[in-house]
Amino acid sequence: MTMFRFPLLFALALAALHPAPSFAMGTADAFFAPSFNNMGEELALARDAKKLLVIMYEQEGCPFCWKMRRDVLSRKEVQDYYKERFHAIPMDIRGALDTVDFTGKAMTQKDFSIQQNVRLTPVFIYYDETGKELHRLIGFYDREEFLLAGDFVLSGAYKTEDFFLWLKKKKAGKAVGQ
Repeated sequence: MTMFRFPLLFALALAALHPAPSFAMGTADAFFAPSFNNMGEELALARDAKKLLVIMYEQEGCPFCWKMRRDVLSRKEVQDYYKERFHAIPMDIRGALDTVDFTGKAMTQKDFSIQQNVRLTPVFIYYDETGKELHRLIGFYDREEFLLAGDFVLSGAYKTEDFFLWLKKKKAGKAVGQ
């Protein structure tokens, strides 16, 4: 019986080294641009690239943040769509890292999140080139809804339409980008 243990353990070790295919999924970290938490610089980077800034406000232990990262932000099509159109960075609402707000005032990530009136997570806030909030997405959204949220902002629909009514119309009849 002991002669079968070694091959079984060896096979299990090999299987652990070769995970199952990811079906076009990667790490959610690839969704985000590197950041030094200076919002003025983040706006300048977005502006120079002709993109809008989007910040994901999150916190450790948040099950919906984890689900958003695992199920949505790790998807290649989501990363490609957002990287082409947005400059996305994460923000820890309890974080102690030094951050500079849109006006140049130094504070912590936590204080910046409070300044932006973020208390729950996940929250995605889309900002214009001046740091003005365009749209706030609160909670978990699936891949399709999250892609449509980007389209909602880019199309300018946020100026005149309720997101949920717009989303319902889009999901009923049209795909992203139409």
